[in-house]
Amino acid sequence: MSCFDELTYAVYSDGELPQEQRRSVETHLVGCRACRERVVQLREEAESLTEALHERRRPPVTVETAAPARGMALGIGPTLLAAAIVTSALGWLFETAAPLASRWLGPFSLRGTYDMAFDVIFLLRDEAPSAVAFATAVAAMASASALLTFLLTALLRRIPSGGGLGVVLLLALCSLPIEGSAHFGRHMHEEFKLAAGETHDGTLFVSAETADINGIVEGDLLVFAHTLTLRGEVRGNVLAVSRSYEQPGKVEGSVHVAAIRTHVEGDVEENFYTFSDDFTLSSGAKIGRDAAIAVERGVVEGTISRDFYAAGDRIELRGTVERQMHSRSKRLALLDNARVKGDLHTALPKGREVELASGARVEGEITTSVLEHGRRHRFGSWTEPWHYGLLVLHVAAGFIVAMLLRTLLPTVFEGRVTTAGAFFQTLGIGFVVIVATPVALLLSGLTIVGLPLALIGAAFYLISLYLGILLVSFLVGSTLLDPGENWMSFGLALLAGLAVLVVLTHLPIVGLLFRVLTAMIGVGLLTERCRSAWERRPAASGPI
Repeated sequence: MSCFDELTYAVYSDGELPQEQRRSVETHLVGCRACRERVVQLREEAESLTEALHERRRPPVTVETAAPARGMALGIGPTLLAAAIVTSALGWLFETAAPLASRWLGPFSLRGTYDMAFDVIFLLRDEAPSAVAFATAVAAMASASALLTFLLTALLRRIPSGGGLGVVLLLALCSLPIEGSAHFGRHMHEEFKLAAGETHDGTLFVSAETADINGIVEGDLLVFAHTLTLRGEVRGNVLAVSRSYEQPGKVEGSVHVAAIRTHVEGDVEENFYTFSDDFTLSSGAKIGRDAAIAVERGVVEGTISRDFYAAGDRIELRGTVERQMHSRSKRLALLDNARVKGDLHTALPKGREVELASGARVEGEITTSVLEHGRRHRFGSWTEPWHYGLLVLHVAAGFIVAMLLRTLLPTVFEGRVTTAGAFFQTLGIGFVVIVATPVALLLSGLTIVGLPLALIGAAFYLISLYLGILLVSFLVGSTLLDPGENWMSFGLALLAGLAVLVVLTHLPIVGLLFRVLTAMIGVGLLTERCRSAWERRPAASGPI
């Protein structure tokens, strides 16, 4: 078939060719490369002409009288006022309910925090409808496990050589297998017993008031109960959320426990992690590798075969640590028969020293640092030169990332908040995204297939929080300085906004509130920009 004339191809590119003739042209284009290239060229010329005409007909641009962040200035006042009212109301409520508040939020004891956490967890479990009982129990236990991992990581990350512990713990928790042959016992308000001599194949999940494991579990053991007593053997790992954890038996894998009272009399061949009010490793008990505890009071009389990481109010060592010991506590006592075969690194309050009994021995070096309390450190940091260096580092890092982002995605910075209504809308969108995303990631991460997607999503979630802060910084800077169209003006506005925002978010007391508001507004802006980009995405080309 011979090629068609130029006019036919032009009409076809505009989509005006009759259907029968269009089919003939398309049939020809399948076998003729030159004509295909000509059609592509005609379409590009038509698109360029359309854009040129659109620019010519566009009304003249008027300078906005409202600042890009005017809505933030209008909305931040009511928001801070609402936050003050809510805070005052909660304070009055806790003062009115003094007995409950003193038990839950006692500032001098971690017991109140433990009680509150376990009361909420078990209330959710016990009051859940039977149709969703299993899902509720798994979700609550996963939440407690995540809390355990986070708290241990946060407490121990400042201990020398302890930085990788949180990663190891997280990987250990995420790698717990849920086998198809596992038995999921629905023992919501009764006792569960695995009798001596009985063997359970695969992973065992128990949710009950009391759980007694006297037999053998060939896989992992996951327990969600008020009281757990493990007298038998577990060939895999143990993950337990309970008020009381008793282990006279043996665990061949690692143990992860969140409990008010944790008492270990048997052996753990791998690692041991616990977040407890009271922890005891009895004489004769042995942990085959590392141990990490976050407790109010911890007593170690047995043997820890590798490193020992401890954070709490009072730590007592009567047993043996085969390698190094790292401690952050108000009081550390090495009593008679205590042995640390490596170095001892400890952080204690000012004026306190390690209580070293005459019969205790540390074969390595003892190093002691001052344990700074969070409140004192927070207010005193503004008098330290390093604090200002840290603020400058924050500003510099944000400036570099934002300038790079402008090069790659300049439209990201086109967001505006010019009215109070737009401010509250952006704030609401950011709140929904910030709250809903972790829930979705948690639900996705409960399955083996969804775990990689959850980890990737978590990375994007953290990145979006940081990018949102940069967007808010640019809005604030645009209100102070004209960002213009060139790199210099944009950079100056960005730098000014970053400086203001970094100072506000690091202020004592109110800094946390500014951080929360900044994150919510920033994520809301980023969400709006993503939605706008999706709506403006180029339409798919017609058939060729």
